[in-house]
Amino acid sequence: PQHMLKIFTLELNYFDFRPRTLNQSLISMLSTKQPHPCIIRNLDLSFCKTNLDFIQRFVSQGLTAHDRLETLSLSGTQMDDTTLRVFVEGLKRTSSKLKRLNLSHNIFTWESLVTLAGLLDQHPSLEMLLLNDNSSLFASGFMQDISGQVSL
Repeated sequence: PQHMLKIFTLELNYFDFRPRTLNQSLISMLSTKQPHPCIIRNLDLSFCKTNLDFIQRFVSQGLTAHDRLETLSLSGTQMDDTTLRVFVEGLKRTSSKLKRLNLSHNIFTWESLVTLAGLLDQHPSLEMLLLNDNSSLFASGFMQDISGQVSL
């Protein structure tokens, strides 16, 4: 539409989106139902405090409205295995063409590897997946579980 605002990069770092009023404010801002919706290509929510409710609403309402989003940073947003699973399942229902996804500095365990593999399988447009400082992702439990199955 001709009245779309072109905001290519939006950074909202260190906000606390756990209260429903604040996460609804962000979702409303991202909504294409606004009188003058915007096109966002890069969204950085690094080190924002989030919870399961925020992730569910963000994927179902925020990402759905922005199928042109290319870069998303959820670095340091306190995501865990459950919120990652909800995020990936929700992402599958969008027409997202994400190219870069930053999930660094979260609290994933090795159980998230299956979810991450599903993400890579479902999103061939994804070119870069950052997982820095998720030290529990490759914890000893994972290595013990696969040690009998790996041959070199």
